[in-house]
Amino acid sequence: MRLLNYVFIVICFACNQKSNSSISSANENNSNVNTLKENIASQETIIKEIKLPFSSKQLNYSKRDKNGYYMYDKSFIKNKNWYSRAIGKYKSNGNVEIVIVEMKPNGDEHIDPIVKLYSYFKDQITDSLTVYENIQWEGSLKKEFVITQDKIIKVSEKSKGVDFDENGKEIEISSSSSDVYNITSTGRFVTNKWKGRYYFETTNRDDLKTSFDITIENLKNVTVKYVGDGSPPQIYKNLSAEELSSDKIKIVFNEKYDEMGEVYLDKDGDNYSISGKPIYFINPGNDNYPIEKLK
Repeated sequence: MRLLNYVFIVICFACNQKSNSSISSANENNSNVNTLKENIASQETIIKEIKLPFSSKQLNYSKRDKNGYYMYDKSFIKNKNWYSRAIGKYKSNGNVEIVIVEMKPNGDEHIDPIVKLYSYFKDQITDSLTVYENIQWEGSLKKEFVITQDKIIKVSEKSKGVDFDENGKEIEISSSSSDVYNITSTGRFVTNKWKGRYYFETTNRDDLKTSFDITIENLKNVTVKYVGDGSPPQIYKNLSAEELSSDKIKIVFNEKYDEMGEVYLDKDGDNYSISGKPIYFINPGNDNYPIEKLK
């Protein structure tokens, strides 16, 4: 019975939350659960354990109508104006379960389901994350995901559309991005999109090399290997990066250098750049250069 109630709560939460939204109040959840129980009181719903790794490529959306759109069947449970079903779950850690839920997009029964992850901690849903969408309209949006064997969630997104240039000519625009999420001990989805190794190298007029080799495990664990004007490498460990915005961080690698001891990393889709006084003095007038993300 606990598992059945658990499914009720998961699906009701799915019907009332946006991606990464806050938790509904207890009264709202209870009301939605009661509504759903009235609709499907005779059904038994069992969520199966999934094996990791798991990805959106394992989802089967081959049921298509004559126009090529996905056809929803009775396994999607109706709750007010929404349809949804839980397709699997896994343990993130000893206290948190993650449930994978497919939802029918509101207002269009022929679009692929939207897939969301819900975290369940101490008999309460803590957080949600949208990991799959496939929308074809005037443009397109494709969001896919992978949950690794290590329970890390990787979400990639590509979009295409049209815009107009200053002369009124129609042009195609596109973008892509990827984010990595970990799950906290209380079930929060936390992005770690900066994790990786970044490398920048250039030479000045005297053919002296300046380089930054930056490894980010997370924003509290950063290592910087710095070579300035051909000098011996200097390695700085256990640094913290300051998140200035969702797409920019600041790394102070040597406080004694003042502004010459700090750099900035910017993210634009899958492209990254490095800036700051050490970069500016390589070529005055231009303090922003591309930096390669190696992994």
